[in-house]
Amino acid sequence: MSVQRILDECIVLRVARLHRVLSQRQDMALRQLGITGPQLVLLAYLHEKGATRAIDLCNELRIEKSTMSRNLKRLLAAEFISEGTFRRRYGKLVVITDPGRGMVVAAFPIWEATQKYLLEHAKPEEREALALLG
Repeated sequence: MSVQRILDECIVLRVARLHRVLSQRQDMALRQLGITGPQLVLLAYLHEKGATRAIDLCNELRIEKSTMSRNLKRLLAAEFISEGTFRRRYGKLVVITDPGRGMVVAAFPIWEATQKYLLEHAKPEEREALALLG
């Protein structure tokens, strides 16, 4: 048994490291617009899927409730989203606003360029981790 193998071969550790590197780069690129990568994902989801309950966003995007709450509060303060009326059960709808739609449009070329850069400049071990994700 070699415990060092855990450090050398752990897929979870590799993906976590890769996530940090990718997230930092994407957030740096989007900073000029005043949003983060996760906030752009939320806006894009609402743009495409329409009004959705926050709990459904958590489940669909596999985001922790506390992280979702923090990002929704920031998007609400920036007026990129609004809270709609109550659904029949459990929670308010989250609705993208016109400024939120505009942000998605403005962010798209930055997101696209960042995606291209990240793929072109990925280290071999980062590419390996991405390949594991499909």
